[in-house]
Amino acid sequence: MSRLFAAAAPAPLWNSLEAAVRHTFRSLTAPAAEASVFEALESEQARIRQSSRMWLVG
Repeated sequence: MSRLFAAAAPAPLWNSLEAAVRHTFRSLTAPAAEASVFEALESEQARIRQSSRMWLVG
């Protein structure tokens, strides 16, 4: 009985460890974002800042 538990225990741990390593590798090797993405993000953040100021003033 204890042999069954000992043999079954490492599989889920190994699977989760392998999944974590694969996820980390995928996130580290992701393609770099283009400059236009950052420009769009900055303009959206500026719009949000401007609209929040209007709520504070109004």
